[in-house]
Amino acid sequence: MSSNVTRHAAVLFVVGLALAGAVAPVAVATTGAAGAGVDAGVGATGETDAEATLSVGSASAPAGETVTVPIAVDGTGIAGYQANLTWDESVLRLESVSGADFSKPVTNGGPGWVFMTQSQSDGVDSPTVATVTFTVVGDAGDEAALSFVARDSSVNNESAQLETALESGAVAVGESATVSEDSVATTTDGTTSRGTATGDSATTVAATTDGDDGTTTSQGVDADGDDGGPSPLLLVAGLLGASGVLGVGYFLGQRGGGGGDSGE
Repeated sequence: MSSNVTRHAAVLFVVGLALAGAVAPVAVATTGAAGAGVDAGVGATGETDAEATLSVGSASAPAGETVTVPIAVDGTGIAGYQANLTWDESVLRLESVSGADFSKPVTNGGPGWVFMTQSQSDGVDSPTVATVTFTVVGDAGDEAALSFVARDSSVNNESAQLETALESGAVAVGESATVSEDSVATTTDGTTSRGTATGDSATTVAATTDGDDGTTTSQGVDADGDDGGPSPLLLVAGLLGASGVLGVGYFLGQRGGGGGDSGE
């Protein structure tokens, strides 16, 4: 109970800050429990007669990587929004919230949720209002739903709040690549890393960089480590063949020289 009251007060404070410098009105928000998702809040609806749709994108990445998802509005003359976005904090960690077609929003949040709001004087059609960046902290196979708390999430035009439909997104945790110490790749900054990504492919690629002109070349490498050059067995056979030819020539030269001496 105390947690909800604290979040309620925090969101009201953030909305107050946004309203202080905004020309277009933004509806005052109230919050529910984290992860409440879409509910029957005022100004939010899932019906087809909605005047605008507030949506969040989806993404996929291995653990330890970052993902950025857009917050977008489908509608005409959009001049302001507020959104309370929730997720599973055991899968995602919030890194930042940035502006897009709108300025960077005023935000407040905690583990598993962030409230954002922004307004401007002139309405625009179907803007991407913000982007949200997360670090993936879950395990492979996990998925975190990205959901709006309906009573805290809505959009407005230059004069009034609009009936707003809400669309959720999700972030899936993918498999991480494994690396073995079989090959060498030189990066464009001159550093060298070793390793071959394992998988079903029979060929990997080792990239090298010419430090003079910055160009990069690639050399195919078979799965058994052969780079396609001459076989060691062929090299040995070639050396033995060359030695045999030289030996026969020397022997014939000796015989020819001996025959000339006996004729004298």
